[in-house]
Amino acid sequence: MKKLLLLAVAAAGVFAYKKWQESEAEKSAWRKATDKVD
Repeated sequence: MKKLLLLAVAAAGVFAYKKWQESEAEKSAWRKATDKVD
């Protein structure tokens, strides 16, 4: 039972990390797209 719980926590961590990476990539793209032109 502990192994299953550990596996679930690890999977949730990986999922959260991937979502965070996608969010950061999207923010970066928006920053580049809306950058001021001097």
